[in-house]
Amino acid sequence: MKHIIGILTISLLLTTCQKATEQTDSYTIKGSDSELELIRILANNFEEEHPMTRLSISGGGSAYGVQELIKGAVDAANSSRMITREELTQAQEKGINPVPIIIATDAVAIITNPKLKMDSLSIFQVRDILSGTITNWKEIGGPDQVITVYGRDYSSGTREFLKKTVLKSNFAANSKELKTSKEIIESVKKDIGGIGYVSVGTLMDENHKPNGEVWATYLYLENNRAVSPYEFKSVESGDYPLKRPLFQYFNGWPKGDLLQYVEFELSEKGQAIIRENGYFPITHFHEHLNEMSKKEALEKK
Repeated sequence: MKHIIGILTISLLLTTCQKATEQTDSYTIKGSDSELELIRILANNFEEEHPMTRLSISGGGSAYGVQELIKGAVDAANSSRMITREELTQAQEKGINPVPIIIATDAVAIITNPKLKMDSLSIFQVRDILSGTITNWKEIGGPDQVITVYGRDYSSGTREFLKKTVLKSNFAANSKELKTSKEIIESVKKDIGGIGYVSVGTLMDENHKPNGEVWATYLYLENNRAVSPYEFKSVESGDYPLKRPLFQYFNGWPKGDLLQYVEFELSEKGQAIIRENGYFPITHFHEHLNEMSKKEALEKK
């Protein structure tokens, strides 16, 4: 009997030691508010297939995520814009090699209050509204209603994207700077004269349909038809004018669990999840850029 008890005790100890060595590996990803919910959904799906891996996802803005990567405080940074030359220099000084991987395509939606009943805007009208040149909706055929611009703070990649591609100048001096896309949506919901900008994916409900809380404005270039940010083919072709890639930055080419996660995001299943949640798959050109990033990163090792 003592012999049997001894064997059972040893077996129990071995089992306990084995479980102790099977520790969950944890990784931290921070950054873009535009990508936040999408990356959480992707991470949850990945964790279901890889139960020994945990991905901690949080926002803060693209600039914040990149700075955390430069500090070595995160394993990856979500960014809705490319890294700046200044950020790249800071990273190199600290021995960090930021490698971009494009994981999705995004359409930036210009949102208004549904009660305003302004269905479409030209990209030039958007420019003049966001910069403060146009201050009342009646100036462009709308109601006599003062315009309030709701935007993001300096950490936002979406803010920088619009500043560089549309405004080519600063935002209106009296625009309201908010920390998250949700705050912008809530503000425009309450303000008939309000206008804001968010990733189109943030406008989806739990059934993956536009939630209807705000109006995603149709946009057009002069002499072209107005296009919705929800139109897949128009975003894919570039007919919708506010299209951009969404990035994740790593310190060097990812390895191990992180590489498996990236491969999941870029897989057919991962891209289907991206499409289902209001974003758009990467293009063949994006795939080419990712291959170039991989090649350059591996050559620097």
